[in-house]
Amino acid sequence: MHEKQTAGEQRFVPQPKQLQIVTLFGILLLIFGTGMFIYSLNLIEENEQILNSTEFTLDKLWDFESSLNWWKNVCATLILPLTSAFMFIGGITLSAQAIMQIVINKKLTKTNLENANFCFSKKQTKIQIKKEKPFERS
Repeated sequence: MHEKQTAGEQRFVPQPKQLQIVTLFGILLLIFGTGMFIYSLNLIEENEQILNSTEFTLDKLWDFESSLNWWKNVCATLILPLTSAFMFIGGITLSAQAIMQIVINKKLTKTNLENANFCFSKKQTKIQIKKEKPFERS
């Protein structure tokens, strides 16, 4: 972690490698969440197709029906909340990383412009300060 001290305050400035790791983490969370969601939907769909077929005995169909009910229950109570959490965290991670990059670039640009203006103002231009009259009551 790289920290700079300026005028009595400490700032955290992330390095490009850290930003790449955060981006990779966000992308992996999005992929994992999407994969879990698609996998569970495919299993439910397969079990529904098996229930509609007539090539199994009644006992096997009851097994597939209980499996289908179990998968629907797990999907509703566990997989959907997990996938939404993974996708939300992945999206927040990616958007926060993008916002952080924009803020860092603006701060660096602003600092560079301030330094350049300070250097040129001493050598080439004079600072003119207008003195205004104090506010008078009527």
